[in-house]
Amino acid sequence: MLVRRPLFTLFWVGSAYASGKCLSSNAAGKEGYDACCTGQSSGTEFVKGVEFQYTCQEYSLDSKGKQGRVSIATTAADCARQCAENPECVVSTWYATRKQCLVLSDPGFLTHGPAKYWVTFVRTGKTTDEKSGTEQCKEAEAKCSSEKVVLEKELQDRCEKEKVTLSAKCDEDKASKDKKLQESKQEWEKKITALKNTCEAEKAAQEKTNIDAKAKLEEENNKLKEEKIAQEKANNDAKTKLEEENNKLKEEKIAQEKANNDAKTKLEEENNKLKEAIATIGGGPAKPDSLPSGIDPYLPCPDIDGKEYTVDGITYKAFCWRKPRGRYIDTDFNGGKLNIRDLVIGMKACSLDPVCQGIYSDNHGFWAIHLDYQFPPLYEIGRGNGVVEQHFSLIPVQPHGNNVSPNALSIPSLIAGDVFGGCPESDGQQLTIGSHTFDFRCREYAGGTEIPISSFIRYPPWCLAVCAGTPGCQGTSMGLGSCKFYSSYEKLEKTEQSKIATHHWVAMLSEARKD
Repeated sequence: MLVRRPLFTLFWVGSAYASGKCLSSNAAGKEGYDACCTGQSSGTEFVKGVEFQYTCQEYSLDSKGKQGRVSIATTAADCARQCAENPECVVSTWYATRKQCLVLSDPGFLTHGPAKYWVTFVRTGKTTDEKSGTEQCKEAEAKCSSEKVVLEKELQDRCEKEKVTLSAKCDEDKASKDKKLQESKQEWEKKITALKNTCEAEKAAQEKTNIDAKAKLEEENNKLKEEKIAQEKANNDAKTKLEEENNKLKEEKIAQEKANNDAKTKLEEENNKLKEAIATIGGGPAKPDSLPSGIDPYLPCPDIDGKEYTVDGITYKAFCWRKPRGRYIDTDFNGGKLNIRDLVIGMKACSLDPVCQGIYSDNHGFWAIHLDYQFPPLYEIGRGNGVVEQHFSLIPVQPHGNNVSPNALSIPSLIAGDVFGGCPESDGQQLTIGSHTFDFRCREYAGGTEIPISSFIRYPPWCLAVCAGTPGCQGTSMGLGSCKFYSSYEKLEKTEQSKIATHHWVAMLSEARKD
């Protein structure tokens, strides 16, 4: 205890004058603010012998709402020191990010907050003498040194006394242990002799057992040799039988392959007849895709004029500055828009819409869906004033059939011509486009992982058609802008009927696609 008391006293005296981590930090700006306010929002510390109560996220103004004298303060301690050195100062405020200090002498000041990166330092009225603290430390150090000398002498005397006592006890213990060791040695020698006799007797018995076991092992080995000869004969007989069965299976396989080839030849003949029938009914067999490439989506004409493109087995021909006569769907109706810059997406959607007999894009890029088939289109569009305007049509070389199922996308339908998708009446309906069935839901906007589509589509039937024709698309939705397409989407919660927004709807595949 004599050693610890001076050290504890020295620690206590020093701690009375030690600063906390706020005003003792040399960190400037935001780092200084973090030193004061990370892990605590207030505290009490001394600067220049003056005690301050600091509070984070507050600033002070005088009773008239004025900020007082403004000066530069790089650290929190700089701002508190300016108040400590001014006898009239009652509070200072540090703005960490701007490194400014506001000093007030109005006792009626008011604090405001919360305000990030501000710290107030309020004078508590308590003071301490830093010099007195230093002298106490020196006195404690001197006292500690004196006690250390006394303690060292006590320990030296005690050590000498214990050394004599321990030496005598050591000699006594050594003599006792030597005696016990001798007695133990004699006892172990007796045990070793007994064990040796037992071991020799067991060795003789084991040798007899080994001779008997060897004779028995030789007898069993002879028996195993006889059994091996018998097993080899049985294996040879089984091998001969297996080879006979294998040859029989080979003959059966040859016969089966001949039957399969005959069936394959017959199937190919029937398939060719079916292809001829399809070609007669549907305008010929499907061609492989031949897609447009290197085309400026904003200036496709005259590059595409007269060219044919095959998308999903349907061939289209491009005509610049011409469009079909007859009926068409004006998608620019009631807020709808169909502005498709990706020609492949547009042709895919037309192929999936059974009523689409071709499309026409005006000079602004807005598309119309033609219902009457005309190939080639007969209406010519002038190119006045020498300006090459971007009017073009994409017409299938063969008209679409009219075998539309009742649940397929067709005009008129539940959602066609209505940018709001027929909500709320259409809520819960199912629409089938090609081989994809969508569940139609009227609800708030739903998010997910979007698929980028370089087009502005605000026409519900073709929102679904574009999703059906886009690999990986699991659903589509419309809000206030263009349709969005999702490769994955969040789970939807049904909203109350009174809260359904008619300009928001979501159409999700009933079964997730795997293409």
